[in-house]
Amino acid sequence: MSQELEKLRLESIRIKGNHRELVEKKVSVLANSMAKIGLKTPISVRLKKDGPALVAGHHRLEAAKRLKWIKIDCFIVNGDKIDTQLWTIAENLHRAELGAIGRADLIDAWKGLLKQQKKGAQVAHPGGRQPHDKGVSATAKALGTTRDDVHRAQSIANISSKAKVAAKSTGR
Repeated sequence: MSQELEKLRLESIRIKGNHRELVEKKVSVLANSMAKIGLKTPISVRLKKDGPALVAGHHRLEAAKRLKWIKIDCFIVNGDKIDTQLWTIAENLHRAELGAIGRADLIDAWKGLLKQQKKGAQVAHPGGRQPHDKGVSATAKALGTTRDDVHRAQSIANISSKAKVAAKSTGR
């Protein structure tokens, strides 16, 4: 997947798909920082038939809008839909404010996307078929984590939505 840097008009960038909810305090802090030192990490977009679509950088984009910027630096991501979804997950996985449930959901989503991407390719370990792995090793390797972390994330990601809401409401 390649990328190039361009300045795009803020009004042309569409926000589609699943992006994290905006956190007002974070947008405000980013806007203050960007007003003083500019944008140091460009947002990422994918060019589509109907214009650029945001891949990563929702908070930075919103901060730029509040500063009434006309254009913003963007990495133009050249890849397919799975590549851009993996990029979005990677950006969000490395956030300090991400809780255990959010992290688990992203790791599980990464595993599923890798599985889709690898269809038709050998995914078993050398030496034979290992049906119980199901992309765990590839996910752990890609994310720089352990197989145990991926298994734990999968267990957390598979709890019911109702249980996740209850767990998040406790603030843990």
